[in-house]
Amino acid sequence: MRLNQILIALLVIFFTSIGFADDRSDAVALVERIRRCAVVVAKGDTAQGTRRENAIARLRASFDTPTIARKVLGTYWQTASSSERSSSIEGLQNAILDAVVRYLGSGNSADFTIIGSRHLSDRDVVVTTHLVRPNGRIANLTWRTHQCQNASCIIDVIVDGTSLTISRRDRFAAQMNSGVPLSEAIAHLYVPHPNSK
Repeated sequence: MRLNQILIALLVIFFTSIGFADDRSDAVALVERIRRCAVVVAKGDTAQGTRRENAIARLRASFDTPTIARKVLGTYWQTASSSERSSSIEGLQNAILDAVVRYLGSGNSADFTIIGSRHLSDRDVVVTTHLVRPNGRIANLTWRTHQCQNASCIIDVIVDGTSLTISRRDRFAAQMNSGVPLSEAIAHLYVPHPNSK
């Protein structure tokens, strides 16, 4: 009887560790795919229109934007109308797409390196990467992933120690605290960059 309990415990540990390894592999593959898609979109080659549109769709699907929007809006998410919630999700999707393409789309594959991955206590996975910027500076990017339906997706990116979700939340809260109407603060979640593709 005791031997059976030990055997069951070992099997549980074994299969749990396999699941953790799969989560980490999925998270790393997701970050690699984001980089490849960003390069395709950044090229802006209209002759490759379908390929570019597919890359944009994959980038959008790689981020859990509804969760990010809830975190950015904080307590204002509860009072936002369904239209305002949809606008916040769309605005953040556009802002994320714009930033990812501008940040990762230039350079060559040697400029982007995956350093490693690890599990957090809540089973989220973080993937650590280095990106060599055009000026030669190395940026540290940490991608936090969790499970979205049947695949990994990004819920935050930390650039050189700064969480993009938290910094957007703080800017949003500052606008609301200064008396900006909710709909206007939501509209400011995405302001196109002059060099957007």
